[in-house]
Amino acid sequence: MPTLQKISISYDALGRPVKTINPDGSEQLLVYGTPKSLTNPNDFSPSAWEKYTYDANDNAG
Repeated sequence: MPTLQKISISYDALGRPVKTINPDGSEQLLVYGTPKSLTNPNDFSPSAWEKYTYDANDNAG
């Protein structure tokens, strides 16, 4: 029987996924807007035209 793994997803007020926690504890953040600094994704200006994602190594893309 396979082992089940849990993934946790957090959503913003508009129902968009903003944070995923993987089974290994790593996190993936989605920023809907323009970050003022790529090293601090929580400080951003909302924008419908740009989307940044951060991988498990905190690399912006």
